Order: sequence, then structure tokens, then C-alpha cells
Amino acid sequence: MSETVILRLLTVPYLSRTFQVIGNPSKLEVCVIGSGTGIPNPRRRPPALVVRMGGHLMLFDCGAGTMWGLAEVGLDFRDLDWLWFTHFHPDHTG
Repeated sequence: MSETVILRLLTVPYLSRTFQVIGNPSKLEVCVIGSGTGIPNPRRRPPALVVRMGGHLMLFDCGAGTMWGLAEVGLDFRDLDWLWFTHFHPDHTG
């Protein structure tokens, strides 16, 4: 029998959406800090995604305002182990 991963969506209006693995959160946690585009929108931050896996905290993309977004969900940028850029458009590298 394969392991089933169930995701639960928790929302903070206009700030972030947090996805957490139910059962064993030490395996994987994903927090969407921003999911916007290059066109500014007051309800969406530019792209930024935090992943906690295997004891490591990784940030994928870092659009403008990501530091504020991290603080709003209780994360400190100094705790990040790795920073990854999916590509180098300005909305991803803010």
C-alpha cells in the first residue's frame, strides 16, 4: 500500500496560503508566501514559496515583499537554509 499524503489548506486573507501535510509534518511543509504575477495586485504578493523538508527550510523565489510575507506567517529569513530561483524575471527575484 502506498503512502497517502493529505493536504489541508489554511488561509490568511490576502497574505498567504499554507499547505501542511497531515500525519507527519516533519516530512514536508509548503507555505505559499506569494503567488502573484509581474502585474501588481493588492491581493497577491509576487512569487515566493517556503518548503520545510528533512529539517531544512528552503525559499523558492523571492519577489518584492517576501521578507514581510515571511514575517507575517511567523518565519525569520535568517532561518532559511537555501534560496532557489526558478528563473530570473524581476517578479521572482524582487
